[in-house]
Amino acid sequence: MVDASTVADIQVNTPAVGTIVWYNAATGGTAIPAATTLATGTYYASILNGTTNCESAVRLAIAVSVTDPGTPTTTDTTQDFCLIDAPTVANIQVNESNVVWYSTTTGGTAIAPATALTSGTYYAAILDPATNCESAVRLAIAVTVTDPGTPTTTDATQDFCLIDAPTVANIQVNTPAGGTIVWYNAATGGTAIPTTTALATGTYYASILNGTTNCESSVRLAIAVNVTDPGTPTTTDTTQDFCLIDAPTIASIQVNTPAGGTIVWYNAATGGTAIAPATVLTNGTYYAAILNPTTNCESAVRLAIAVSVTDPGTPTTTDTTQDFCLVNAPTVANIQVNESNVVWYSTATGGTAIAPATALTNGTYYAAILDPAANCESAVRLAIAVTVTDPATPTTTDATQTFCSGNAPTVANIQVNESNVVWYSTATGGTAIPAATALATGNYYGAVKDPVTGCESSVRLLVAVTVGNTVNPTTTNAAQSFCSTTSPTIADIQVNESNVTWFSTATGGTAIPASTALMSGIYYGNIVDPATGCESSTRLQVTVTVTDPSPTPTTTDTTQDFCSINTPTVANIQVNEANVIWYSSATGGTAIPAATPLTSGTYYGAVASAINCENPSRLAVVVNVNTPGVITTPSTTQTFCLSKLPTIAEILVNEPNVVFYTAATGGTPLPAGTLLTAGTYYAAALANTTNGCESAARLGITIVFENDALVQLTTTDDTPCVFQGVTYSIANGKSNYVWSVTNGTIISGGGTADGSATISWSDIGLGRVEVTYTNNCDETTTKFLNVTVATCSDLTITNVVDNPAPNFGDNVTFTITVNNVGEGGFINTLVSNLLPTGYDLVSSNTSVGTYDPATGLWTIPTLPAGQSVTLTIVAEVLSSGNYLTVATIENSTPLDVDATNNSASASVEPVCLTVYNEFTPNNDGANDLFRIDCIETYPNNELKVFNRYGALVYSKAHYENDWDGTANVSGVVNRGDMLPTGTYFYVITIGDGTVKKGWLSIMR
Repeated sequence: MVDASTVADIQVNTPAVGTIVWYNAATGGTAIPAATTLATGTYYASILNGTTNCESAVRLAIAVSVTDPGTPTTTDTTQDFCLIDAPTVANIQVNESNVVWYSTTTGGTAIAPATALTSGTYYAAILDPATNCESAVRLAIAVTVTDPGTPTTTDATQDFCLIDAPTVANIQVNTPAGGTIVWYNAATGGTAIPTTTALATGTYYASILNGTTNCESSVRLAIAVNVTDPGTPTTTDTTQDFCLIDAPTIASIQVNTPAGGTIVWYNAATGGTAIAPATVLTNGTYYAAILNPTTNCESAVRLAIAVSVTDPGTPTTTDTTQDFCLVNAPTVANIQVNESNVVWYSTATGGTAIAPATALTNGTYYAAILDPAANCESAVRLAIAVTVTDPATPTTTDATQTFCSGNAPTVANIQVNESNVVWYSTATGGTAIPAATALATGNYYGAVKDPVTGCESSVRLLVAVTVGNTVNPTTTNAAQSFCSTTSPTIADIQVNESNVTWFSTATGGTAIPASTALMSGIYYGNIVDPATGCESSTRLQVTVTVTDPSPTPTTTDTTQDFCSINTPTVANIQVNEANVIWYSSATGGTAIPAATPLTSGTYYGAVASAINCENPSRLAVVVNVNTPGVITTPSTTQTFCLSKLPTIAEILVNEPNVVFYTAATGGTPLPAGTLLTAGTYYAAALANTTNGCESAARLGITIVFENDALVQLTTTDDTPCVFQGVTYSIANGKSNYVWSVTNGTIISGGGTADGSATISWSDIGLGRVEVTYTNNCDETTTKFLNVTVATCSDLTITNVVDNPAPNFGDNVTFTITVNNVGEGGFINTLVSNLLPTGYDLVSSNTSVGTYDPATGLWTIPTLPAGQSVTLTIVAEVLSSGNYLTVATIENSTPLDVDATNNSASASVEPVCLTVYNEFTPNNDGANDLFRIDCIETYPNNELKVFNRYGALVYSKAHYENDWDGTANVSGVVNRGDMLPTGTYFYVITIGDGTVKKGWLSIMR
């Protein structure tokens, strides 16, 4: 409507002859002047021929729509903006979309939305995107763009002390005429910094905020801020100790010299008044700060030093006058004080400390406490008066003194000339020996002990003491027994010591000569020390018993026989007495253990004595240890002909002088002429009956008789297979074998000397094998077996197609496999497989045999056990017919007894998709659409069409044969355009994973 369109603006094509006349009705009516303003409605055009003055019989109807989008609206016709926000025309608020802006109420050029705003009036019109029409009347908006200006300052670089905790509010700026100051950390953008924010070295940016317009400065004021901190002082020791006696001051506290500035001290971590350096130190904490003379700033964080001023105090004692003995080698360390860490001096003040190990002398010593932590000493020392005492050394009339242990001498018995003498085992040190202590040979050292001071002689008296030995004799046996046959004497009594003399009484009496013969009774032993002459204090009592020996043992047999198989031992020798022991010699020697195995020879026996008092006359017994006779045989199972009446004498053994029994042990020997019966006989050597080896093991020999009723015709396979070699056997070692077979052939063995024959059975069913032979007793016997011959194999067949879902016209391959499962072969096998009507034969091939396509019969000449053969048929899938192929094993030699697996089928289910790849979309009603037969069967299908360059031009899911060659994908062509004549390519997916591709041709 803004264009003021007239009837002349309606578009019609210029006629070849005549002019256009417009009406407001399809017929009749009055012509409308061309300058008439257009209104929404229908206009009708007619051609007026200027020559004939005729008009069109049928007028052209044109529907005209005259559009005005209307004037835009706003919530504010006067709008304010801040210059700092960089407002553009797009920021002017209107309620509608698709608004364009002008600088005039009418006409002019539209202003780009990104144009920066300036103060003035802007005019808005709505642009209809469908008709491209704008508002006839524009909306006027008064725009004001405001900038408060940049703040000012007297100092663009400002310094602060960190200890003063400066904040953003402390930065100096001049108060603006209108508005307040807002601070930022960036020249543009960013977030305003609260005025309470602590200052840090850097640049801050000030902006004026106008409270009325809420606008800030478009250009901010930059202030460089320096926040200074001299740093915290440092020290090598934050806990420092001082001695009060040194009168320490503040200046005595150790801190490291700062790089710049001086140290100031306080009694608080913050605030407070500086302490003068000469101030006397007391216990407590002092705080150090660095004062920078340039910036006049002090440390924000002070260094804390804990100060301890120490005075250990004067030591104390329980005795200011102390006595010591020289013999104890007293040192300064021995002076008694109540405290530890005490040092000593020879003067009340000053001087050098005396080493604790310094020997004491008479005089006064001065003590001070040394604090190990602070290294401080007492200001006032403790005085101790010291006296050191030494008694004289004792004397004696005999420096070498002898005593007898029998008199029980003690230390008190040592002779000295003085009283109050104490004794030691060492020349110095040690512990005093009590006076009642028994003396022992060695050196003793005597010292006089002063009863007043308790001091002993520093030099002791040496006395050498000898205590004579008065040892009592001992023995391992106080009751000793002797055998009269050994002629024992006094010298034979056992004692553990030498130089023992014997008496017949416990005390007194005369010593008995050592060669005196012993008699039963009590004897008393005594020892005399040859050096000191001291005798035993108590004699040793020994009771002596002298015994006569037992008599010689006796036996019922002085020559005794034993058998080695019984493993006889010495304990098996027969004697009439108990407790007899045996020797290998008539006299002397060592007794033989009773468990010792016997050997042939002479053994000598004596009755054992608890006191080792045996009779010298021993019993001699001659021992013979015999080896049993052993019988062997060529065969432990021996066969006889019962008709020959065999006897015991005919049993074969390798040794002479053999007797037979019916039992393995015991029994009576059988006469040699005893007739044999079936069973076991036991052979033994005749000598075993007299040499003590009656218990020797006998040889068992089993007697059997020739009995052909027990002989069986055996086979390696009870259920033979046709054509398979099976071996049949009878007992070997016979003669005149005659073999015969029914329904089979002997393929090995089967001769007159053969006890076995291998037979190949010719046919399935009953068969018979028979053998006649002569046994060892010249008797003729016949044996036979009836057998049932089976195939032992099974023919199976499989039929597999390579593509169960082909398209019409596709080739498919059927593979028919015949398997011989088992141990026997087949010949002349016949398989039928005739292609049904749904296929045309393309080719066929067999691995074995021949296939006749006309009859569908496959002939297989031979199929060995465990082998497989195949028939491959390639066929074209037709659009109709029967698609089930059946392969069947019809016949074989031998017949397959299991027919349940002799047939196999395979089938295809063709995909019913026939693509008609040429169509002519020219709206003539014939072949206008791209058609795919059976596409409706696959509702989940998708069709895509590409041009020859691979660009997608058409795509549709659920295609329904409705495409007329119009593009529905924008790209190389526009959506809705008719595709030009040419060749294209299609891809069809039918929803089950099957994809069909090909070309199509559009012809117009």
